[in-house]
Amino acid sequence: SCDMNKSLMTLKLDYNSSLGAEGVSALCRGLRTTSTLKQLHLPYCGVGPLGGAPLGEMLSYSKLALAVLNLQGNKLGGQGLKMLCPGLKNSASITSLSMADNGIGDSDEDLEALKALAAALVASQTLTHVDILYNRIGEKGANALLATFGPEGPPSKVRQLLVDSMLPQ
Repeated sequence: SCDMNKSLMTLKLDYNSSLGAEGVSALCRGLRTTSTLKQLHLPYCGVGPLGGAPLGEMLSYSKLALAVLNLQGNKLGGQGLKMLCPGLKNSASITSLSMADNGIGDSDEDLEALKALAAALVASQTLTHVDILYNRIGEKGANALLATFGPEGPPSKVRQLLVDSMLPQ
């Protein structure tokens, strides 16, 4: 096993803007079998769309015990979010995701990603808090989320789904 670190519970790499998708990919390879890590904070780390796949893959590892993933202020966009969603569905531990301020809008690609996020929320056994504030998803994006949830709205296990009601132009 690669799990040499038995005590790392929280890793905060805030504002490491040069980390990017490449750095995140290497980080995820190193962390995916870490059974002690509970929180990973990567806000404002310059992570673009290609960072979504390694993050999603990491979340799918059964040994990973990660509960909180903070990706605020990156540039994952709809493409990165969509690539992250399979991992959110499969994770046995993730409870909280922040995708705030990630350049998600209401393009067709973004709408597909929002539908995938809603489907991941429905399928996940553990995900209860999602923050997508400061993304200009607009009415189309909100409708994409709602349509995936169905008439009952988000699943009852969801405690918090933060979405901007109106953003200034």
